Amino acid sequence: MPGPRKAARICAVVEGEPCRAAKQSKAGNAGRSAFQTMTLLDAPRYDAARARRIRSIKIAVFLAIVLGAFSTWWSWNWPEEHRVNTFLATVESGDQSKACGI
Repeated sequence: MPGPRKAARICAVVEGEPCRAAKQSKAGNAGRSAFQTMTLLDAPRYDAARARRIRSIKIAVFLAIVLGAFSTWWSWNWPEEHRVNTFLATVESGDQSKACGI
């Protein structure tokens, strides 16, 4: 005689809905839900549009992370570079008092 889990799978495949053997207590199913059995006949249909949408979202998130990391790296020293450029521009113009004030 098959065990209760195997009987549940057989029942689900034969009748199209879970049988009484599948409705066992959580203690008898080691803490799992009683209706977790799925066969290839119960598998959801492949949704190409959903797969394409998920793939597009993953690519967009990856590109956003890469672009954000690059822009952070590119502008990391911008305030310091701006002050140095301003200082050197005032030194080249000959205004020493303004250059020391910066």
